[in-house]
Amino acid sequence: MHAALMWTISDFPGLGILSGWNTHTSFACPTCNFDTEPYRLRHSKKWCFMGHRRFLRRNHRFRLNRVRFNGSTEERNPPLKLSGSAILRQIEEGRGAGLNCTGKRSRRATKQWNKRSIFFELPYWKSNLLRHNLDFMHIKKNICDNIIYTLLHDKSKSKDNINARKDLREMGIRRDLWPDDSGKYHLAVFSLMTDNKKKLDTKKLFITTLKNIKVPDGYSSNISSCVDLVQKKIFGLKSHDCHIILEQLLPLAIRNVLPNHVVAVLVDFCSFFRALSSKTLNVSEFDKLQERVESTLCHLEILFPPAFFTVMVHLSIHLAGEEKLGGPVHHRNMYPVERELGHFKSFVRNKAQP
Repeated sequence: MHAALMWTISDFPGLGILSGWNTHTSFACPTCNFDTEPYRLRHSKKWCFMGHRRFLRRNHRFRLNRVRFNGSTEERNPPLKLSGSAILRQIEEGRGAGLNCTGKRSRRATKQWNKRSIFFELPYWKSNLLRHNLDFMHIKKNICDNIIYTLLHDKSKSKDNINARKDLREMGIRRDLWPDDSGKYHLAVFSLMTDNKKKLDTKKLFITTLKNIKVPDGYSSNISSCVDLVQKKIFGLKSHDCHIILEQLLPLAIRNVLPNHVVAVLVDFCSFFRALSSKTLNVSEFDKLQERVESTLCHLEILFPPAFFTVMVHLSIHLAGEEKLGGPVHHRNMYPVERELGHFKSFVRNKAQP
């Protein structure tokens, strides 16, 4: 019997281990490779991955818009996706191997290519168009958490906090969101709030909608058990819960509690993931999906602060291209892998000596 390895299915840190690409640096995206310009947020103490205008067509109006983005125009082309031969050449030449300006290896420098993947021993691996699948399940989980906790303005998990506002001031953009000298700032247009004067509590309406939604048996877990009406919080969401919320429930919950232009962007983002999760999809629709997510991410850059754009949010721009190569996403999901690992984990009684 002969077997062939088509591709690998793993979470994002596992992708870094299997491919040898360091996913914890400023060049975390394996598809963009070195052709990216991440920005370090000094107050939030993390990297943000913006600049999605470069994926738009050359004559798009957003490319010349300075005020609503980072204060500069965008003239770059989209990054080219490297072939396996080009990646192998990078590894052999030692690009990103942590060399300093004198050509010697620096201990402080971070290596971008940690190793040469053992899969390149396979004669056909460098010719594969899709070698390592992006983790669609955890990408949706992280994006759903980012959106929900930012809308609720959660103190510990929101991407719109005092540090994010200080980063905006340091970047010199979106002056209306800057904090004052005492550290106070106005809530953004996407924040759910409680207004006692107008007797309007959009946060309570949003939470109550998720609490009261009924679904058929076996459709999802009991999401209402993760909703606390008293503290107006959501907690304990699993990956499949985020899958259901992002694709089905979130467009319903935000419909009457946020401004129309914010709702339109978020609903478009949710419909993109719902389209990718469908069982059947025509090849001709992938180009339209790619154009849609490019425009949606640019609209998100207009609305949300830079701290919102983690590497998981950025990876969503490559999902349509991967599905065009690999087929329906339910064949490449992490759900069966995680379920099997959970089954094996149940056999471990003593973690010190498994």
